[in-house]
Amino acid sequence: MTKKTKTPDTSRPPQLTDGQRANFETLRRACTAGDLALVSMRRTDGTVVAVICAMQRNDDDTSSPVPLAYQFGGNPYKELQDPTQE
Repeated sequence: MTKKTKTPDTSRPPQLTDGQRANFETLRRACTAGDLALVSMRRTDGTVVAVICAMQRNDDDTSSPVPLAYQFGGNPYKELQDPTQE
């Protein structure tokens, strides 16, 4: 018996994962609570990027950045395809 493999549908962008949806909800909560920050961070390759972080409040009255997303270094319209266009 031959097993059929499903061909991926490339006509639409891939669906978001549960982890991506959870990170977005964390971002929304941090924004509503005023706990959102734009932080300059280094990637593991040494490049500096602007990172959108939720600021976690620690027990010792300090805050720690929780990275959720990074900003594009250039024009995002040149790097991404519009998911509503074919």
